[in-house]
Amino acid sequence: MKAFSYTVKNPDGRMLKGSIEAESQEKLIEHFHQQNYIIFSIEAAKKKSKLFSDRGVKTDELVIFSRQFTTLIESGIPAVEALGILEEQVSNATFRKAIGDILKDIKE
Repeated sequence: MKAFSYTVKNPDGRMLKGSIEAESQEKLIEHFHQQNYIIFSIEAAKKKSKLFSDRGVKTDELVIFSRQFTTLIESGIPAVEALGILEEQVSNATFRKAIGDILKDIKE
């Protein structure tokens, strides 16, 4: 089964958006036609980003980092300086390296 995102209009005229699994795009089109839906789009669903999750950075760590970064920026601290401060505070070595890489890219 493959994942698809879709936009359709049902027989009552309501627009519906969502995602669904089907054997193929053709089977999904057939399914919607059988229900008298008007199809506006059907696309293969995009994979979720695994930028940090595959590298050992937990969602909680990312949330805390985001909140702290926002607080520093809103208090007037430049982004480069804020990233440097947070790089020193992060205990996860993988996350610390990622922040360091971002800092390096910004400075170049």
